[in-house]
Amino acid sequence: MSELDDEMKGYVAIGEAVITHIYRNEKISQQSLMNMLTRDAEEESNDEKIVNIMSGRRILQSAQEVSQQINPKSAEHNSWGESDTPFLDAPAQHASSDKAKR
Repeated sequence: MSELDDEMKGYVAIGEAVITHIYRNEKISQQSLMNMLTRDAEEESNDEKIVNIMSGRRILQSAQEVSQQINPKSAEHNSWGESDTPFLDAPAQHASSDKAKR
């Protein structure tokens, strides 16, 4: 298996975490995804699946580090994703406020 295959499986693990958040109607943030992947890895017994989950965590952690290098002020909010600005909640709020204006 190539390094690219391993990385793709990490993205699949992230996608599964996102889908679980949507199904549960939870706000999606980098931190909530990291937390879910950590719980999933702790509960998983299949070694290959654990490796995939941890690959997903590394991808999210790398994104956090790059974000903080680009925008050092983001470090002031504890860590990326812990602010009150979830990934997918904001567009939904805009859509509902647009409907209210009509």
